[in-house]
Amino acid sequence: MEAGRSFDDNEAWRELTTIIELSRRRLRFVLVECEDQAVRTRLCKHLHAYCMIEQRPFFAPPPSAPEAIDWLSHQQQRAAETPAAEHPSVLFFPMPEGEEEIFCLYRLNENRDNLRRDLRGVLILAGLKGFRSRVPNHAPDLWSMREKTLELTESDLPPLSGMKEHRHEAGAWPTAGFEAALSFAHRDHEAAADLCRRLDIAGIPCAHMDPSAAMPHDPFASGRVLLVLLSPDWVNTHAEAFAKAIENAGGIEAVRGRIVPLMVRDCVPPGDLRGYTPIPWTTQAERDKWYPRLRKMLEVRWFKLHEQA
Repeated sequence: MEAGRSFDDNEAWRELTTIIELSRRRLRFVLVECEDQAVRTRLCKHLHAYCMIEQRPFFAPPPSAPEAIDWLSHQQQRAAETPAAEHPSVLFFPMPEGEEEIFCLYRLNENRDNLRRDLRGVLILAGLKGFRSRVPNHAPDLWSMREKTLELTESDLPPLSGMKEHRHEAGAWPTAGFEAALSFAHRDHEAAADLCRRLDIAGIPCAHMDPSAAMPHDPFASGRVLLVLLSPDWVNTHAEAFAKAIENAGGIEAVRGRIVPLMVRDCVPPGDLRGYTPIPWTTQAERDKWYPRLRKMLEVRWFKLHEQA
């Protein structure tokens, strides 16, 4: 990026945010060809920061999403079960590579009308080099319905260290040697992905994003805080492994200050967590409201762990 130019001065970025701002009920498809994986990752982070500032729902699959195309099906189900949000959503969908991309394009092409029926806002399909030339061949109907096709290279995006102006809250605190480990059920992977991206923008790495494993490996390792996303599914499938991890750590009193529960869907927490007050994490409005408190709690825990080190 040229000296003296901000990210918001970039033409491709302006076009993309204009489409997002003008989106209403009808779903808009935007195709973005990224120079490489690093550019695509940065674009996702910038979009998430932008949506947080604009108080607009943002969804993207976690790194461990099982089948990429199934994540979109989950979003359709979620939209059908959730009242319409004040702002239309932004969905960021990183396309798989190779044969999986071709299969995904075929599925998207077949499902295009259902996606428009069930979703509203903007669906950003982000592929890697050559993506624009592959879409017309494998998804011709989707290509004809697209709102815009954009190309992004490394020079179009600033380094992640230049994102301070996009962060949800001002200021930063040192996070070296500190990380969050997540435990959540598969059905709650969107809530986990949203949490992980918020923490990532704050400079807090997430050590675990795999819902197929009940607990992260060594959940109470040095410098680690365990975030538990509570729901009926988590209680049914993960509570036993959680109790075992507590036992192996020497009991709840040994790790009480290193656990933060969040309530994704109403449930009765297991015995070890009944002394906690979970942070509400169901709706986008709740997440925006309670995230600053979560951030402060993690800051306090970081300093305590740092003093113990």
